[in-house]
Amino acid sequence: MANRFFIILISLCLLAGPITGSVQAAEFFAPWGHKDKAIVIDAYEFNPIDWTKMLTDKRIAAFIGKASDGMPPRYRCKADKKSLVYKYCTLAWRKYSVTKELYHSRRLIAKSHGLKWGAYHLGRPGNPVEQADHFIEFADPQKDEMIVIDVEDAESGDYISLEHAELFAKRIKQRLGRYPVLYTNTITLRKIAMKYLELPILSRLKIWYPRYKTSIAGVFPMGNWKSYLLWQFSYGGNCSKKKCPYRLKGTERNIDVNVMNKSVAALKAGWPFDGLVPDVIGPGELIYIPYPPEWDDYGP
Repeated sequence: MANRFFIILISLCLLAGPITGSVQAAEFFAPWGHKDKAIVIDAYEFNPIDWTKMLTDKRIAAFIGKASDGMPPRYRCKADKKSLVYKYCTLAWRKYSVTKELYHSRRLIAKSHGLKWGAYHLGRPGNPVEQADHFIEFADPQKDEMIVIDVEDAESGDYISLEHAELFAKRIKQRLGRYPVLYTNTITLRKIAMKYLELPILSRLKIWYPRYKTSIAGVFPMGNWKSYLLWQFSYGGNCSKKKCPYRLKGTERNIDVNVMNKSVAALKAGWPFDGLVPDVIGPGELIYIPYPPEWDDYGP
């Protein structure tokens, strides 16, 4: 039943043209194994970094830091000062303040060493316009910095919905004059592609794609997307002491590592890669969304 639902009449492979084996090999099969491809690090506040050691890797071209997460916690806590609610409230604000200071410190360090910089917002339930404003206040994104909306799980009550992510992207465009990159997984990408008429912006944002497999052949094209912009290929779950897709000096194994199918010079020339991908579907077109069962396997 699932296959019949997702297999619709016109394949985007026909619309986008044939994909050659050489392109697939370079783009969809372990591009991090090619030393000419740029590496991008993304980190959150609990990732310790020895910058001196990490920067000995000359393939590292950019760093994307976690910025805001939903909305900021309350500054004034109204609960009884002896209660656990009050203690949690004050600790949440302290963590938020330290996180914000760490973000800006890392940005200063990274850019002083010639790395390109980016920031991501973890979308949560709640007003998407206020979240976009909060992200801008927190990250103070400059014109040369990538901006990202992280949509973890569209159906979970813990994260932003697709409709709200669309409004978030529109607000970013209204405030900054450009669109964010979209970080999300295969299942959510598929849902966005199927709802492209309802999500005309979200379905055309450039993709930062997490997938912890050696090959992603068959995933793209999907909807308007011919390929990914960034591929997050390594994280704590598939990087052990004995085996790791990419061993990064000066960090622990749980830091996220990404690849771009470009050289370091090309990445720096094109950064921050804002703008939308072409609308290759068009109104009223029927699309083909491939659905291999292994897509639902998020393991390494």
